[in-house]
Amino acid sequence: MTNLRPASAPKLDAKLVAHSEAHCLEQCLRSIFPIADKTFAIDSRSTDNTVAIARSFGAYVEASNWPGFGGQKVARPCRARARRKLGAEP
Repeated sequence: MTNLRPASAPKLDAKLVAHSEAHCLEQCLRSIFPIADKTFAIDSRSTDNTVAIARSFGAYVEASNWPGFGGQKVARPCRARARRKLGAEP
């Protein structure tokens, strides 16, 4: 899959919160991949293939306990350092 962003465009990191999202994660990552420079998946101990799917797209996977959706989305630190960030929910 090819990145569609021009080389001169500002960097964009994508961060997504996942918990057993294998049923829809591939479609989500296919839509993010062409525009993101880096993709980070914050996984909450999924019991399905979520982590394997995220890694197959080259996503950086971080694991954490599930503090609830709100807590996971705002409290979990992430290595995303680009000036622009995209939050996604599979």
